[in-house]
Amino acid sequence: MRRELSWKNRYCDFHVNRSFIIQRLWSFYAGITVVPYNDLKALEKALEDPNVAGFLVEPIQGEAGVFVPDSGYIKKAYELCRKRNVLFIAE
Repeated sequence: MRRELSWKNRYCDFHVNRSFIIQRLWSFYAGITVVPYNDLKALEKALEDPNVAGFLVEPIQGEAGVFVPDSGYIKKAYELCRKRNVLFIAE
């Protein structure tokens, strides 16, 4: 059985004009769903899709300032991925 590679989170700097990203670059990210950073409920909902192959997250975002997730976010995200048999990638 083939699982479509569909990352459920991809780093997105919210200080960058998102419409530019969507219009110009989105074709490169076909099948990718953006989950809000540091939002476990959104991640859990996204992982309900049985076709999810992986979750890619940048634990500490540092492009436009330093954004650190809530305490325990990365561990809980890992546990959700493990429970759903989804590849967890911390970039």
